[in-house]
Order: sequence, then structure tokens, then C-alpha cells
Amino acid sequence: MSEGRAARGLAAALRLAIGRSDAVARFEDTPAAYWHALLSAGLAAIPGVIVLKLAGAEAVQAGSSGAARMLAAEAIAYLVGWTLFPVVMLSIARALNRRAQVLRYLVGWNWTNLVQVMVQAPLGLLSLAGLLPGAVLDGLTIAALLWGFWYGWLLARHALDISGGQAAMVVAIDLFTSLLVSTIALHMHRTGPVA
Repeated sequence: MSEGRAARGLAAALRLAIGRSDAVARFEDTPAAYWHALLSAGLAAIPGVIVLKLAGAEAVQAGSSGAARMLAAEAIAYLVGWTLFPVVMLSIARALNRRAQVLRYLVGWNWTNLVQVMVQAPLGLLSLAGLLPGAVLDGLTIAALLWGFWYGWLLARHALDISGGQAAMVVAIDLFTSLLVSTIALHMHRTGPVA
């Protein structure tokens, strides 16, 4: 993996995170850039995702078999979640007549997901440590979720060059696929993998 390519992708995602829509042009739009972003951002986000999942996972206290099942379910959900939406997005791009723009969007999507984990992971740590009152933590979590929706909207709007309503639809579909994968992971955690 190229460190320079990773640094450019992360720098563009951070620039977009503060509302600089011109950062979208800095995401490469090649298949190689997509695979690089998928691997780099995907691997780098693993520790943050684990923190986020542990913050809400009371089942870890159920013992080693409960913890092992939870970690297995979360690992599967993580891999499926990181790959499902890009597959869905290929059909959406075709429907929106944005096939030429979809690689830039997906490269950006991988890097912006990493930034979102970097924002949300500290909230998970604060929750685990019990350092903030529940209302404060809830407020920060809601603010992070709203910011994440706006961030995803900004990426979709400018990387795909679509209307604000279409960008909101893309983000809603992303959220739906994430919720679907999380629901399946929760079911797997409670009952074990589906045979």
C-alpha cells in the first residue's frame, strides 16, 4: 500500500469533514485507488469499530463464549458492511446515470468512513469509561450522527454531482444497509451464526 496515496486520501477526507467540497476532486477515480482505499481505510478503522461495538456490548460480561460470539458476529458484520454498500452503490450509480463518477465517490466513501470512526471512537471510549453524564454523551452522540449524515451527504452531492435530494437518498440507503447488517450481527450475537 502506498503511504502517499493513503496520506492524500485521508487528507482529502479530513478537508471534506470541515465542509470543503473542493476536497472531493482530490479523491482518485481509478480501480486501483478504490482497492487501496478499501484496504487502507478498512484495516485502519478496525480498532475504532471494535471500540464502538464494545461500548454498547453488554454481552461481553456474559463470559468468554458470549464475548467470542459477539466478536465473531461483529467481525462478519464489519466485513459485510464495508463491502455491501459499494456493491449496492454500483446499481444506484447506474440508475442515477453516474457510473463515471462512482469510483471517485467510493474512494471518498472509504476514506470518509475512516474519519467518521475517528470521530465516533472517542465517544465509545468515553462511554466505556463512564467519564461523562449520560445526557452529555447522548448529546455528543446525536451531534456526531447528524454530522456523519451531513458529511456523507456532502460527499455524495459533490462526488456524484447530484442534487441534494438524491444525495440524501444515497446516504439513507447507506444507513439502511448499515442498519440491516447491524441487525443481522445482533441476531447472530444472540443466537449464533445462521446455518
